[in-house]
Amino acid sequence: YLRGKANEARQSPAQLNRYLRLHLNIRTKQTTRWIPLESFDATGQLIDPTEWAGMKVHGGLDLSSTTDFTAYVVRGRNAERGHPIRMLCWIPEERLAELERRCNVPLARWAAAGWLRLTEGNVVDYAKVREDILADRDRYGYVIDTVAYDPWNATETVQLLEGEGVAMVPVRQGYGTLSPPSKAIERQVVGSTPARPLVRTGGNPVLRWMVDCVEVRQDDNGNIKPVKPDRTKSAKRIDGVVAWVMAEREDM
Repeated sequence: YLRGKANEARQSPAQLNRYLRLHLNIRTKQTTRWIPLESFDATGQLIDPTEWAGMKVHGGLDLSSTTDFTAYVVRGRNAERGHPIRMLCWIPEERLAELERRCNVPLARWAAAGWLRLTEGNVVDYAKVREDILADRDRYGYVIDTVAYDPWNATETVQLLEGEGVAMVPVRQGYGTLSPPSKAIERQVVGSTPARPLVRTGGNPVLRWMVDCVEVRQDDNGNIKPVKPDRTKSAKRIDGVVAWVMAEREDM
C-alpha cells in the first residue's frame, strides 16, 4: 500500500505533501509547487491557427484586479494531436515598466511579440478585454460554448459579454469546483511527451511563467486548488493558470 502511495507521490507533485504528512508523519507546508517546468515544456508544440476554425471551445476568464494581470484561456478538443490551449493576457500599459521590474520577467518583450496585450491607462480596461475576446473568436472562427468566470468584481463584464451571445458560467473558487479540473490538467501535462502531447499550449511564455509561479493547496481529502499569491508580498502571478482551470472545468 505504501509503495503504491509513494509511486502516486512521484507522479504528482501536488500529492507529495499529502504522502509525507499522512503516511510518513512529516510536517509539510500548506502549499506546494505544482507542475514541473520540464513537464509543461512537453506541451509547447505550436498550434496551427486554421485548426481553430469551427471548433467548439470552452473559456475561462480571470479578471483579477483592475490594476494587474487579466487572463482569458480558450480550451479546445483534439484528442489525437493534444487538446489546444490559447491564452490572452492583459496588463495596463502605464504599469508595464513597474510590473516588469517587480516580476523580473521580460513583459515588454512579450508584449512586442504579441503574447501580452497592453490596455491604455494605469488599470486594465475591461472594455478592451471584452473587445479582444470577441475579436479573437471571430478571427480564428471557433465557437464559444461557455466561459467560466470568478464572480468577484465581474458583473458588468459578464452582462456585456452575455449581451453579445456568450454563455457565462460563474465558478466559485473552492476545492469542490476547482479540484477535478486541476487534477485533469495535471494528468494531461505530466502525461505529455514531446512526441505525444495530451495538451498543447502553443509555446506561450507568459503561461509558462505563470505555471512556474503556481502553487496548490490541498485539503484533508486530497482535493487541490491553485493558490493566488499575496500581491503585496509576491511578484508571482497565476491568473492564466486559474483561467485555464476554469476553462477545463467547463469541458469536463
